[in-house]
Amino acid sequence: MSSSTSTSKKWLLFYLAALILTAGVGLIYATRFEPETQFWTKIFQQRRAEMARRSDAPHVLFTGDSACAFGIDAKVFTQESGIPSFNLGGTRQMGIEIFMEETLRQTKKGDTIVLICNPKLLVKAESAPLTKAGAQMALALSGESDLSEKITASRPGFNHLITHGAKLGLHRPAFAYQIENYHPGGLVTTAERPQQSGQNDAFEISQSDLISASHSLTYWAERCKVAGATLAYLIPLELTSQEVVEKNREFKDAFRLDFAAQVSSVKFPKSPQQGCSSDSSLFADTLFHLTAEGAATFTRELTQDVVRTIQSQ
Repeated sequence: MSSSTSTSKKWLLFYLAALILTAGVGLIYATRFEPETQFWTKIFQQRRAEMARRSDAPHVLFTGDSACAFGIDAKVFTQESGIPSFNLGGTRQMGIEIFMEETLRQTKKGDTIVLICNPKLLVKAESAPLTKAGAQMALALSGESDLSEKITASRPGFNHLITHGAKLGLHRPAFAYQIENYHPGGLVTTAERPQQSGQNDAFEISQSDLISASHSLTYWAERCKVAGATLAYLIPLELTSQEVVEKNREFKDAFRLDFAAQVSSVKFPKSPQQGCSSDSSLFADTLFHLTAEGAATFTRELTQDVVRTIQSQ
């Protein structure tokens, strides 16, 4: 064997070892040290500790993306309705499978699960691989859900380490939220109040996406049924510019009715203000995150219709 061939093989082995090491370091960082994953892992663990003390009485379990996590004050709902409740919302980035699996983990017979998320998050959600953030959450939570194939397909890893390094270099916070933003009952809040103009575009969803979302919601309704629970879907509240707020309310309510016609196994309570508000004082740092006061108001306004939904079961 020539010395050049031997050298080439050594360099190839070196590159392969470096690649494996980089992937390993990225995976360990992504699941054990990445700030967003660590924040939400602590949130889920805190909620699990609280839910471990729940009674066997039927609960209303709110779950969904960050519109739920930052938008539902379960303590207000319980006070207004007399029904025990809890907020188990996550984020859009982690994907619907993570927060729905987590909610089903906490579910007991007789519960009602109220899913609050952007309807486009439901499109093909039941069959898609986990998002990278979702895979990181599943691994950080000890991979308790049966999601091993989807974790592998999503390949979490090194990109978050690069992002973290860039933030440190720019002297920016590693993550916007801290565990102090968590409140008993599951609500997450933030003191951030950037200026926001509101959604200016007309709300729309294609027929094909509606059908796909309907299939996904049917899947989760069946999963809830197996757990002895009922599933309801609620459109989240979105900061909307005054110019299109009334039109979008009409569009979203029409969408709700179309969605209900497609999925008979799911309840569809009305969202307060049909999911559109031009009152920026209710919102925090995104078009969907509510302030603590906004969350209390939103929760108070949806209580009656959610209770009516439960009573119609």
